[in-house]
Amino acid sequence: MKLGQYWLEDEASLKAIMDIASITGGTVLEIGPGRGALTKHLLEKADKVIAVEIDSELVEFLKSSYPSDKLEVIHQDIRKFDLGTLSEYKVVANIPYYLTSALVRQLLITGNPAQDIVLLVQKELAQRMAARPGDMSMLSLMVQLYSNIELGPIVEAEKFNPQPKVDSQVVHISTKPAKDAERILSLAKPAFSQKRKKLTKTLPYSNISKVLEQLGVKENIRPQHLSIDQWRQIEDILRQK
Repeated sequence: MKLGQYWLEDEASLKAIMDIASITGGTVLEIGPGRGALTKHLLEKADKVIAVEIDSELVEFLKSSYPSDKLEVIHQDIRKFDLGTLSEYKVVANIPYYLTSALVRQLLITGNPAQDIVLLVQKELAQRMAARPGDMSMLSLMVQLYSNIELGPIVEAEKFNPQPKVDSQVVHISTKPAKDAERILSLAKPAFSQKRKKLTKTLPYSNISKVLEQLGVKENIRPQHLSIDQWRQIEDILRQK
């Protein structure tokens, strides 16, 4: 194994990912294709598969194993890949655990977001992204501001080679317009950096207690307990004052 990648070769799990992705033509960006177990299925459904792989040996393996005009293999770190070069694309990938948070942010906070994103990620991280008020974090706030997220099936660790220590889970992320997302994330950042403290202690606004009272929110509330709508309302009121 290189670069934190675990190979999924279980056909039932691969089929489940493909069913959720619902690909009928078009362009698909695959991140970290590895040995091409998922690539093979994508080529059967998509008009074009752009596979971005950082490992030079795997790049050559993919090119020789899947000689198709529909496949473009790019030898590059996905974090340096220009998403602006794509048009009307989906993302489908089994991504390295260590990349997940940064990569999801890259895919969502871009001037050219994908129409649809289906990822296989560490189970714990999948559930953090889809968390509800009470368990919110900067990650879940960011994901849910920029998209609608649904949790798919869990893929047990024993279905990977080599076997990781934890299970994985499929996430289906449907992007949406989010004009106010940057402002809300900027507002929330200092609160989540000290999430054990009350909002009145972490948000640098003298009138924050009155704002919370206006919204019917308890003054001792902490950031992880606020909903997306409540963050949006707080930001809107503070911006107008």
